[in-house]
Amino acid sequence: MKTRSPYLNYIADYMLTRQYSLRTINAFLGWIAKFILFHNKRHPSSMGDAEVKAFLDHIVLKRNMSPRTQSTALNALAFLYKHIVKNELSLNLNFARSNRQPKLPVVMTPDEVKQSLTHLHILQRATLCKKNERHNRHKQNGRSSMCQVQQFISRLSLTIYFLYSPSMQGNLLHFLATTHLVLTLLIKLSAGLQK
Repeated sequence: MKTRSPYLNYIADYMLTRQYSLRTINAFLGWIAKFILFHNKRHPSSMGDAEVKAFLDHIVLKRNMSPRTQSTALNALAFLYKHIVKNELSLNLNFARSNRQPKLPVVMTPDEVKQSLTHLHILQRATLCKKNERHNRHKQNGRSSMCQVQQFISRLSLTIYFLYSPSMQGNLLHFLATTHLVLTLLIKLSAGLQK
């Protein structure tokens, strides 16, 4: 947590003695350091509301930061001026507010759902056609069902890989891994109950 700046070390020690969490200390020190560097290493006591406004405008307009990031920067600077510089910021700071939209989750369209279910059905039918063949080879402990699940999941993951965009692939493969785990547990449970 020690930095090369005695001023930032003083702020860190001040926050530690008042039992701020280490994550808060690191976040505040990062924003205070960025603020000082943004203004060409001027000391914060020689700056005021205008410089804070310019910095907050910069991180929103030039760096496209999210509202939470801007809020964290503002809290760090408000702490700096209230507790360290002992010259509180004005309550009427008129800086540009971040209006970046939150990221929406990727959702499949009804056509994509229908297409993936069709592929599931085709793969399931292809897997079940060879059931007797595999069942005769692996009769013990439900292994035939395990083989079917594993083959089905591997074929389905290849289908997903080739049919969907990279952003969709991650969501579908995660769903597939979860489904594989659940099916494996169900097969093991049913094999244990049949004994």
